Amino acid sequence: MSDMDPGDVSDMDPGDEASDMDPGDEAASEGLVVSGLRKRFGGVVALDGVDLRVRPGQLVGFLGPNGSGKTTTMRAVMRLVAVDGGTIRWGGRPVDEQQRRRIGYMPQERGLYMRMGAREHIAYVGRLAGLSAPAAAASAGDWLERLGLADRRDDLVESLSSGNRQRVQLAVALVADPDLLVLDEPFGGLDPVAARTLAGILTARAAAGAAVVFSSHQLDLVGDLCEDVTIIAGGATVASGGVAELRARTPRRVVRITWEDPAVRWAPGPRLRAGGAATVGASTGTSSADARTGSGATGTGGGATGTSGGATAGTSSGATGTGSGATGTGGGATGTGGGETAALGTAAGAGEATAVEAGGARGACFEVPAGADLAAIATEAASAGRIATFSVEPPTLVEVFADLVSGGRSADE
Repeated sequence: MSDMDPGDVSDMDPGDEASDMDPGDEAASEGLVVSGLRKRFGGVVALDGVDLRVRPGQLVGFLGPNGSGKTTTMRAVMRLVAVDGGTIRWGGRPVDEQQRRRIGYMPQERGLYMRMGAREHIAYVGRLAGLSAPAAAASAGDWLERLGLADRRDDLVESLSSGNRQRVQLAVALVADPDLLVLDEPFGGLDPVAARTLAGILTARAAAGAAVVFSSHQLDLVGDLCEDVTIIAGGATVASGGVAELRARTPRRVVRITWEDPAVRWAPGPRLRAGGAATVGASTGTSSADARTGSGATGTGGGATGTSGGATAGTSSGATGTGSGATGTGGGATGTGGGETAALGTAAGAGEATAVEAGGARGACFEVPAGADLAAIATEAASAGRIATFSVEPPTLVEVFADLVSGGRSADE
């Protein structure tokens, strides 16, 4: 260090560090980029502007109703369908035969050789992808073990149940440790145990750096498994982004309230709904924040306020309950669950909302605009009785999906 001339540092070209980066690295980090795909089959428009992006390390749900173009898009990525327009690039380059070997593909219509043994079949595909015979055999055995088919490894594919054939098809897609996984309805027909195993595998592959995209009609599963989705309808992309982001962008919220007294019946008037459609009914099994109040009193003095992600009632600004038996102490309760669940005070006054199970308590469930006056709703609801739970959430992914593909509300409104 002492032999270094301090002036040497000034001689360093500021661009040297950047110049050491391979221009291909940035392109490779883009992963799969599908832009403006168009395809007609005779008079039928199958694709009319599909955009899809899947980065390395990302797990993306590819959603759409039947006939929306999901399978055609995936087949186009695999060069099984020639498109009329648009581009498909992996790592900044058009997908060629060499790159296709690094893609693990699971078609919706399972393509297996029925007269081959399970292990033989998987190893064969591994060899086609460029693995040596020993490496292909070892990988085939490993995936059969992980997928619970080790005891059926030498059975002919035709002798396996449909669920076990699907596991073999999945092993075929995974055998060569691909950089990109393209899976068309991989969860269809799987029992709950197999579905959980598959979910763990896809999560692990993405965590290891692979780009993973799969289609599914099981939207609750997609919402739990994926942070990002792309939704298509009529052959075109209608929404793309984070699940939480798409839900939060909707212009409405769902309010659920239960009371300690199950006999309480209450519904907000038109003024409170402010254009939202109220539906009062059973609200069961809802895990939300404990919102107990005294004699129907709700937090004031700082006020219950709505936030962009949800609501906070009895905020950390020191809101306290009023009226007899007031609660909401300890700095007030704040929304939990990423700002999507609101609370009115806490039973313990510990300064944070307490998650409780509403059980079979009957309550109110209704929609309001995203900017509705939640404090007013809470105050009026509490006048009907002591509130047990009060939650505010954006619509579920299922509801967002239904709005988008039906041409109804937009997530961007």
